[in-house]
Amino acid sequence: MSKITDIKATLNSVFESILQTNRLETEAAYGDVIRTIVSEHQSAFEDMETFELFGNSKIDDVLEGCLRMIYPNVSENAVGDLYFLYRHYNYIETHLQNFLEQCEGSMGCADKSRWILKKYKEFILTQQFPDMTKGESCYWKPKRGEAVDWFNLCKSLRNFYLGYSKDYLSAMSKLVYIYKKAN
Repeated sequence: MSKITDIKATLNSVFESILQTNRLETEAAYGDVIRTIVSEHQSAFEDMETFELFGNSKIDDVLEGCLRMIYPNVSENAVGDLYFLYRHYNYIETHLQNFLEQCEGSMGCADKSRWILKKYKEFILTQQFPDMTKGESCYWKPKRGEAVDWFNLCKSLRNFYLGYSKDYLSAMSKLVYIYKKAN
């Protein structure tokens, strides 16, 4: 065996061990719940549309209920925005990170996208825009655009996810224009 093959085998073994540990922890924490769901609703797993209606919608209801309990004094619109942010965080974060990478290069894009999402959540809760002043040491802030531009993009990704592109295209166009104008 070559050294590269040995390294790949070792890494595969490490990752498989991590995944197995995660599966065992999930089984220990939620095994009874999982078995109950499967025994009572196995037919829902046979058809994706049925699962979407009776499986995912229940998961979504639980998340929304948690958010309502954690943030009892926010509006219905805010709960909807928070729900989408929590449920589809990776989708939004990846979208922002890829856009930033194309406009600013790869340095700090993950930090910038996470910062935008952290501030977007704060905005949903308080309606206060963050300070977007870009000092030399503010590598975590995007180089261009105002908070409203970034938050419009974040919010528009909700409708874009649902198949409505108008707000998304408008938000993207504005940010693309800002970056092109600066170059």
